[in-house]
Amino acid sequence: MLNLQNAESGRCYIIKSSPQGDSAQKLASLGLYKGSAVTKLDLDDIKYPTVKIDTKNGVRVLSGQLAKHITVRAGSGEPKPFYEVSPSSTVITYSVGKSDKNAARLAMLGVKERMKVKIIKNLPPMEYVITVNHKNRVRISEAVAAMIVGDTVNRKDFQLTFSPKGTEFRVTGIAAGQKITAFLSGVEIGIGSVIIMEGIESGKRVDLDAEQEIVLYTHEGLIITMSSKTASMIEVEQG
Repeated sequence: MLNLQNAESGRCYIIKSSPQGDSAQKLASLGLYKGSAVTKLDLDDIKYPTVKIDTKNGVRVLSGQLAKHITVRAGSGEPKPFYEVSPSSTVITYSVGKSDKNAARLAMLGVKERMKVKIIKNLPPMEYVITVNHKNRVRISEAVAAMIVGDTVNRKDFQLTFSPKGTEFRVTGIAAGQKITAFLSGVEIGIGSVIIMEGIESGKRVDLDAEQEIVLYTHEGLIITMSSKTASMIEVEQG
């Protein structure tokens, strides 16, 4: 039986059945019923905060999934992981990850090796309310929005996080791995898609159990964590 405990992360699933009792009531209160769609995330997707940095190419927003691969050097010190450096520090990027794919994604956002970067601050969880292709209203996290690059009439090659409200933003690139790309594809966001920013809201998260072992993301923009035990009782099929 495919359930949310043994299902692969980064994919969209449709709930076929949920546990009985208190867990079912909790899920129902969150709008999760038979037929609801959810995306299973990795724990790392919520472990590392989104961060704002300043570079020679301007201000950028980096998701934790990308920033965690960066090592930096402050002054004459030894290279250290990005998240071990205090916000407000000015550093030099030493490495942008062991994978060429990670380097390419960061380069798409204007971040490369041997580059001076000022870490402005870690950002609180936020979500973006957007319209996709003039028809679908979707909520995505700021971390995901920061991976989407595109153009407007007045500006070229910049992140969705900086797109003006109410302006057509045409997607030209997605600086994300297979899992996030698959999630975006599920909500019809890809190269050539047109996105219009409606607004930005505080991110919403609910911890269903004391054990935060499984992470879900709903298309309504809610992050839900739960124990492996609870997840194993929720039968799903691939969406």
